[in-house]
Amino acid sequence: MTLKLLVTGGLGFIGSNFVRYMFTKHDDIQIINLDKLYIDSNPANLKDAEGDDRYKLVEDRPGHDLRYSLDSTKIRRELGWKPKHTFQSSLEETVTWYAENESWRKPLTTDKVLHPTPWKFR
Repeated sequence: MTLKLLVTGGLGFIGSNFVRYMFTKHDDIQIINLDKLYIDSNPANLKDAEGDDRYKLVEDRPGHDLRYSLDSTKIRRELGWKPKHTFQSSLEETVTWYAENESWRKPLTTDKVLHPTPWKFR
């Protein structure tokens, strides 16, 4: 069974070394690298992986926001609102749910959905 790994920032110094390390430790691996190509990204860092079938650099999706932010100051101040859960606990609960409900998510993981650029399919 092929290990599929999504790496973000794989063209940076640390990310590119991680990708190379994973290739040396796992023969049966597929690495998908999603990189925003910021100032610390350097495509030359993984030039040696370009022809490798186990490696794919994915272009970012069109219209992807550079930043997601929400300012809850007003609702907190005026209505006394506060979140019921912390970000960390909510993330842990979500990961646990997906891990425990494979029968729900398995049919959704088609080749089309897992393709590096699914928005190109019509």
